[in-house]
Amino acid sequence: MLLVLIGVTGSTSGRHGSGSTVCYRVDPMPPQLLVIEDDHDSLELLSMLLESAGFGIEGAQRSTIATDKLRRGAYDLVLADFLVDTIDPVASWSAIDGLVELARPCPVGLLTAWPITPEQRSDHGLAFVIAKPCSSETLLAQLSSALETHPLSPAHEQAIRAYFEHLERAAYDELVAACTPDVVYHLPSTDPRFAKTIRGREAFRAFAAATFETFREPRFEIHEIRPLPRGALVRYTGSWCDASGSRTSLAGAVLFVFDGLQITEIGVRVDAARVFALA
Repeated sequence: MLLVLIGVTGSTSGRHGSGSTVCYRVDPMPPQLLVIEDDHDSLELLSMLLESAGFGIEGAQRSTIATDKLRRGAYDLVLADFLVDTIDPVASWSAIDGLVELARPCPVGLLTAWPITPEQRSDHGLAFVIAKPCSSETLLAQLSSALETHPLSPAHEQAIRAYFEHLERAAYDELVAACTPDVVYHLPSTDPRFAKTIRGREAFRAFAAATFETFREPRFEIHEIRPLPRGALVRYTGSWCDASGSRTSLAGAVLFVFDGLQITEIGVRVDAARVFALA
């Protein structure tokens, strides 16, 4: 895998004493798909087809498993059946709405035999609906279309790098200035002690300052910056100093949504319980 190192200019006189080095892939890993299908054989066949076409696949046979995967990881696209864990369409729509909310800005599409109208697709924020049965060519063409994105502009890439630099330097005023006034920070978790949704600049600034009082001298190594239809997916390894002065690290991902050049949504995907256990 070819890597390019990009030095991010950071003040050496900041609170934590150094800038950062960011690396990201020029030839990124294959698109990562979360496939939700409750029939084991169908999931296996679908996964084999998509892997042979060059996609990275994680499967889930239950909505609860899919939800947990979305809380901990980040994907380029979610492909789901409509009736999973239930035969009640009302319950299914509720589950789909939850997936769309948790996955965004990653697109969510359905592969289903259940009749879905264009109005329902639009109302529930779905990127596409593919009717079963369908040919492999139809499926792959639709996935390719949904994943087609334009490269991030240099200004958006710089905004992402600056976000992590601000955290490293404890430059919280600069951090929130890079966000819209109604910015939303979302950290999902199955444990309510760690799940967070923060709204607005002032609340986000206070949360960031309080968090990094615990996680001292943070550093972020960015492994990949991947454009998404409404933003970007960033995979990174974060490290910090624990109470003994030793550095502890953990991999994670952040989903960014932009309004112009400002960040309007921040979705963190990390094992939050483990993070706080290591603090």
